[in-house]
Amino acid sequence: MKNISYTQLLSRTMSLARLSIFSVTALLAMMLAACGSENDDFSVREGDIVYDGLGTVSRLVTHTKGNGFPIIIMGDGFSENDITNGTYSNALKKTVDALFASEPMASLREYCDVIGVNTVSEQSGITTEKRNTLFGTRLKSTSDVDIYGDSIKIQEYASKVLKNYGMSIRNSQVIVLLNSNQYAGVTLMPEPLTVRDSVPVGFALSYVPISCSYTGGRKMQKDYFEQVLQHEAIGHGIGKLHDEYYPKYDEPEEKYISVFTSCQRNGYYLNIHYDTSTENEFSEKYAILSKSNKTYNLLLGEHDMEPGSFGYELARSGNYTGEKLRWYQGGALYLTVGEKYTGTEYTGRTYYVIKKNFYRPTWESLMNSVITSTELSFNALSRYAIYARVMKVANGGKSDNLRSASLLEQFMEFDKQKSPSSDDVLAKGSGTEQKHSPIILSDDNPPALPLPKIIK
Repeated sequence: MKNISYTQLLSRTMSLARLSIFSVTALLAMMLAACGSENDDFSVREGDIVYDGLGTVSRLVTHTKGNGFPIIIMGDGFSENDITNGTYSNALKKTVDALFASEPMASLREYCDVIGVNTVSEQSGITTEKRNTLFGTRLKSTSDVDIYGDSIKIQEYASKVLKNYGMSIRNSQVIVLLNSNQYAGVTLMPEPLTVRDSVPVGFALSYVPISCSYTGGRKMQKDYFEQVLQHEAIGHGIGKLHDEYYPKYDEPEEKYISVFTSCQRNGYYLNIHYDTSTENEFSEKYAILSKSNKTYNLLLGEHDMEPGSFGYELARSGNYTGEKLRWYQGGALYLTVGEKYTGTEYTGRTYYVIKKNFYRPTWESLMNSVITSTELSFNALSRYAIYARVMKVANGGKSDNLRSASLLEQFMEFDKQKSPSSDDVLAKGSGTEQKHSPIILSDDNPPALPLPKIIK
């Protein structure tokens, strides 16, 4: 080996230091160009942010239409061994399959880019305690469905990766997979911009365990990962939708109503309707509420979608008869129990009338129960919101107004499919038959996933 003087060694070391400080961006650019943006080492320092734990990066889905809707998948609680033994790669594949397993995302796949990142933690697994994992995620408790994590750090890492693909985090969907098998999931999204009726912008972050197992009541344990991922990342994250289930039976606070209506005016929560005035119809539909060892029969109201409400144009089009689009009482967490029914039409049991406030557009959907004996899908209003978001981002901001007649027409044309048994044209979500059997509300029901969290 040729001897090198201390001066020569110092000079070379300083040159390398200058190269690492001032040319890392150029080197990354050359590496990306040479590798086609695949399998790159993102363990780099930029300013004061150390991107430890970012390993190889792969483009799992590439758009073929528009400019692409960016979806980035990272993990937490996956050790180096979890990466090498295939645990994490299997989770990535499972996630991509789930993302495009139902409509409208199955038909929107050609507009999407999905980036998978090997994120390495020192410890394997996610528990209720904050462990030495890359993003510090933890479960609220062994029986709760909420999840906490370092959302700022996640955004920094996601932004770094997307930037190297020429994408922005601004309108992306970020998914963090937890190395856990607990039934849980939550989505964070920013406050909507105050642009009335505009298709909303803004990224979202969804936490989902890689195996959402649940055992309760008479149900056998099952992995509900696909349903939870779709509910959180597609429904809340991409569609900016609210929950259609109703675990609360008291009166919603005025502040809650105010925040809801403000968000809805600005493009969020398109799948829920707030109404305290329209007269309801009653039928044989009722809910059985078991609470504190007492049973209550709840008489549920419903009414047609009135002109001016979101969903009216879809309901009157005739394309969605199978989904029975109406406003059904219960949604946005609330099914408010009122006074005893004093009419004479319903006999044989004592009913309590549900107060008018929140309504959902179909009896069942993926934004309502994610655990059910029947296969669920997104209802027409939810599919419309998801479609509008993807098309706006992928097409560079076109079709901005949610009430635009042309956007509605585009969606309904997109949403058509041929019936497998005839030439009839059906909506893509009409595979979910709307059965109006009584709802059983009890402690055996699975816990409701947390409502979407609005962050500043």
